[in-house]
Amino acid sequence: NPHHKRSPYLLPYSIIDDSIKKINRDTASETVRTLLAYGYTIDTPTGDVEDLNRRNKDIKNIEPMSNYRTYRAEKTFAVTRGKWYYEVELLTTGRILIGWGHASKLNAYYPLGTDLYGYAFDGLNSRRFHHNTYDRFGKQWTKNDIVGCMIDLHDKTISFSLNGELMLDNYGNETAFDGLDIDDIGFVPALTSFSGQKVRLNFGQDVHSLKYFTSCGLQEGYEPFCVNMSKNLTFWYSNFISHFIPIQSNSSSFEVIRIGASRDNPPIIKLQSRLFGTFEKVDFEFLRLSLPISCHDKFVPRQVTLDRRQMILNEYLESHGEKNNFIFLSKPTTLSSNEQTETSLTNGSISDPTNSLVKFIDQSTSKKSPSSPRNTNKSNIKSSTNKFNSFFQSLLKDQQQQQQPTKRMVTLNTDMNTTNTNQQNQIQSTLKSPIKSLNNPMGRKSTIENDIEFIDQQTNDYEDDMRIINEHVHEYYYSIRILPGQNPRSVFIGWVTSRFKPINRQYDTSLNKLTKLIRYCTITQTGNDGSIVESIRRQDAYMFCASDLLDNMNDKENVTRRVVNGLLIGCLCDVSTGQLTFYVNGKESTQKFQVEPSTKLYPAVFVEPTVKEVLQFELGRIKNCLPLTAALFPSLNREERFIPQLPSRLHLQSLVHCHWSRVPNTNIRCQQLKLSEIRGWSVFVEDPVQMEAVYIPEEDQCTDILSLVENEDNLNFCSNTLRLYNALCAQGNNRVSHEICKFVDEKQLMYCVKNPYLCGPIRIGIYNLLIALHFESHIKARSLTSTEFIIPLSDALRKSVLLHPKNTLEQQQILATSTYIPAMEQFLAVRPKLIKEEDFKVDRERKLLVPPPFNVLSLKEYIMNSLTDAIEKSSGHLRDPTGGTYANWLVPLLQLVDAFLVMGTLEVNDIQQLLRLIDPTSFGLENEENFTEGLLQMILDEPVKLQLCHILQHLCDYQLQYRIESIIAFSEEFVGKLQADQKRRYQVCIITQANLHM
Repeated sequence: NPHHKRSPYLLPYSIIDDSIKKINRDTASETVRTLLAYGYTIDTPTGDVEDLNRRNKDIKNIEPMSNYRTYRAEKTFAVTRGKWYYEVELLTTGRILIGWGHASKLNAYYPLGTDLYGYAFDGLNSRRFHHNTYDRFGKQWTKNDIVGCMIDLHDKTISFSLNGELMLDNYGNETAFDGLDIDDIGFVPALTSFSGQKVRLNFGQDVHSLKYFTSCGLQEGYEPFCVNMSKNLTFWYSNFISHFIPIQSNSSSFEVIRIGASRDNPPIIKLQSRLFGTFEKVDFEFLRLSLPISCHDKFVPRQVTLDRRQMILNEYLESHGEKNNFIFLSKPTTLSSNEQTETSLTNGSISDPTNSLVKFIDQSTSKKSPSSPRNTNKSNIKSSTNKFNSFFQSLLKDQQQQQQPTKRMVTLNTDMNTTNTNQQNQIQSTLKSPIKSLNNPMGRKSTIENDIEFIDQQTNDYEDDMRIINEHVHEYYYSIRILPGQNPRSVFIGWVTSRFKPINRQYDTSLNKLTKLIRYCTITQTGNDGSIVESIRRQDAYMFCASDLLDNMNDKENVTRRVVNGLLIGCLCDVSTGQLTFYVNGKESTQKFQVEPSTKLYPAVFVEPTVKEVLQFELGRIKNCLPLTAALFPSLNREERFIPQLPSRLHLQSLVHCHWSRVPNTNIRCQQLKLSEIRGWSVFVEDPVQMEAVYIPEEDQCTDILSLVENEDNLNFCSNTLRLYNALCAQGNNRVSHEICKFVDEKQLMYCVKNPYLCGPIRIGIYNLLIALHFESHIKARSLTSTEFIIPLSDALRKSVLLHPKNTLEQQQILATSTYIPAMEQFLAVRPKLIKEEDFKVDRERKLLVPPPFNVLSLKEYIMNSLTDAIEKSSGHLRDPTGGTYANWLVPLLQLVDAFLVMGTLEVNDIQQLLRLIDPTSFGLENEENFTEGLLQMILDEPVKLQLCHILQHLCDYQLQYRIESIIAFSEEFVGKLQADQKRRYQVCIITQANLHM
């Protein structure tokens, strides 16, 4: 249409002329006005909105990650009911997103409000932001303004205020968001700060510090978010360091199907894409198995391993009555390319020590009488010999394949030939084709038919061979089957280390180039003349593209013909040599890797799905190798190592590019000082900040022990580990206690005891371990003698404090009360005493008879102060008790106090303080008005009540002991005075009687 300058051709909108764009906009505007004039309502189609949201998400992905950081409060502080308020003071005028978010579902990867679980207000642009859609709301803020954030979980609404004034939308509504979806976890404060922005958060621990709460919030019934809290609010931030997490059953990207082993198939982990065939974008994914295999600390040549296997076989043969020796020498026979499978070796060639396999035969034993056991079992010996010869043939084949992987390997076989008795120890060997024996239905399959086969396709004889020496087999195998329809150019297979991080972000990896995914580092040492002395290449992944492995095969046409059920890529790791080998449909590839000692490797695959059924991990094995599970679980016995398994601990993990990390409660304060132009700068740290990390062996990484509160799996692992330590050193096992203290020493225990942010299960485990390591043996010895009262009649007994003649009247009244218990060291009964290391001079006696030492005095002082503070705070409604609950807070403290009471380390002031904490109305001081509610007046959980009963029982035991000693002391003094008085009167009577006679 030349009049309107329109073209019937479809062109991209970006390359259309600006004048045409203006004409189209004007025409569309006129059409919309006409429809509105007739009373029609126009809504955006749902599909267009979803498509727009997807495009906006893609734009957000391209935004540099360093430009923003999202923060949220810890999940333990989430609220599910009520009305809550907090304030944000703006120290800069840049872009900041402030609001609320779901504690358990908020995505750390995107800014607040991008997903469905975040609600944000952007004061820079005066708009609200939710589910990646935004519209006008409120007013624009400036520097030093204060924004109030309010959430009403009863009406399911979120509101914002600016300097004490509620903000409105274009329709005059005060509600920014309504219809909130409230789950069991609840909501937490959240914000996203972009580069260079600063704010000050005030959650109202001190209500008077809130500036506009009385103007907007208090009258509406809102409460400060941190009201009745004793600790600072813990935050978590979005950490853009990639790490692997297990694929859950509700994952939006993949579905994992676990299939156990069958007669014809190994264990399988099958992967299906849930995004393929939908409108969602299919991303490039990084996957790995959850458990690693570890290479040996020191590599040895392969020949050393083969020699060890030979020794095991010799021992096995000798134990079964065979006198034959097998020798597998260092250099295998190298076969030319035109050499046929069936070949024979002459005796002269065998005499060369460089030949591959030599069998020494004791010819004298072959001419024994038929009555000998050797002759009667001749057939069994021969079948056993052929079996081991076949096993050595497979070993020889693997070694030759390493030198000439492109050539067909042949199999060595030996025959026993009987000669004269004069020709003893004659060496004979023949090289035969491994064809199946007609007389032996369990014979070997031909190597020409198939070079590499699964264990399910092996014969029972070969399985017996592997069972004998599998403890000395260090080759472990797994395979990836790329299912039909999946593009092999989008699949990378191999191994990754625990430190693997992709170089670029997720949207860049579609280039499918390893140089864009894996980090490389080459260290080269050169000599004085410039020659290379040593060169080492390090990388965090050892991967090959499946298509490249297939293209580099010499007999590609023969390999590709066997692709029926998909392309099979095998990965073999020799942990004794550090060599990684790859197989394509059963054929060994020339592509190999060499890793360093002590490297931990995870089976991994990088894939971009091009079909719904993508691939599957097959955990079988091939000849001369063990399945992958044998390396993942070294504690398996000989039979279990041989069998492919699919343990429940083995999961498939995917790489996430962002996760939540805990913000430290205290940071290091540093000071910089420039010394001079030559000496440069100096950095001083005033007070070092301590932290305790937990090592997770399966992940080969450390994590802060305080961050376990939001990681349930690692929390259970650490808690069960502490319980295991506790069980090992129980019953006074001092030797184990000394060994455990090498892993959990006094500094670590005191850090956990004093840290108020430690989660409940770890807190209970640490306190129980502390008692078991250092105090349990002495506590048990004291408890066994609690009903024994062996009191020596010494001078110290007569000096009892209760009977001291110089006591004042007030002291006599205090000592005469039924509640007085003296210091533990004042008791005279014979009881076990705490043994110290100084009492023994021999190290062996210390470890066997003495528990590890601990500073009891400092620990007792801290525990008594902590118990007092806990009971004072527990009398009111506290929302953040240490450990999460009152039971996790009070039970460990009462356990240690009870331990000190039994061991006899409490003094008079400590016992009086303990009695006041139990019942201040009966044992409290007259001038103590603040502390009026003790443990007996509080509503306690059942574990706290039980521990309180133990303390009361031990207090009664000590009071009984004190009364018995007082009675005995009084009785001894009273009887002494009575006897003296009796003697005096007797003497008076004698003198009086004598005077009368006179």
